[in-house]
Amino acid sequence: MYEVFIVLREKPGKSSEDSIAHWAGPHAEFGKKLPGIRKYTQYRSIGEPGGGANTYLGIAALTFDSEQAFLEMTQSPEFAETLEDTKQWADVDQLAMFAVDTARYV
Repeated sequence: MYEVFIVLREKPGKSSEDSIAHWAGPHAEFGKKLPGIRKYTQYRSIGEPGGGANTYLGIAALTFDSEQAFLEMTQSPEFAETLEDTKQWADVDQLAMFAVDTARYV
């Protein structure tokens, strides 16, 4: 399996509540339609521990059979639609994306 994490930040001028509601609702439907996707998980921010200021919306975790399947998905019209929607509620200029290797200890 090949897993990619995408770290999302607030879009200037948008409230985090509205952005997270869109991400959890209409945007999730885009994620479900990405070609080759095996698993789509949203880790939504509920704030910083202790109540500090937070500009992160959360992390999207996308799982595919292989890196090639992920790369093929990024060329699809469904991905282009998903990215256009993301621009409406998240700061895509501050987006971080990276592949991960999972090691579980507990």
